[in-house]
Amino acid sequence: MLVGCIADDYTGATGLASMLLKHGMRTAQHSTSSYPAPVHQAVSESPTTLAWLRVVCCRQVSFKYCSTFDSADAGNIGPVTCALLATLTVGFVLACPAFPLNARGAYKGYLFVGGVLLNESGMGTIRSRRCEMPT
Repeated sequence: MLVGCIADDYTGATGLASMLLKHGMRTAQHSTSSYPAPVHQAVSESPTTLAWLRVVCCRQVSFKYCSTFDSADAGNIGPVTCALLATLTVGFVLACPAFPLNARGAYKGYLFVGGVLLNESGMGTIRSRRCEMPT
């Protein structure tokens, strides 16, 4: 297996699989959803998924979270990222809460959907905030 992805929801996993298929890669999808799960559940399930991907000799692993980064302040994106980071025993992670193909972007730490601030867009269900990973 070349690429493994841990996605926080079904639509994200399906979107990624569709893009890979479009570019000639074969895909398989097994879905759970950590996005709405309680933090402790998401934090325990994601490293388990990572362990499975390692068993099947996956060469590269990514964590696909919502491109609008719209987890609540106490949401799962940060804690799951930290759990995966600890499991991988690496010192850093690249995080990009944007997806230009779907008109999602970040500029000066603020999220945009279709050129509009996230909180002013139709997808904005939370206030706009700067994108910062905890240190």
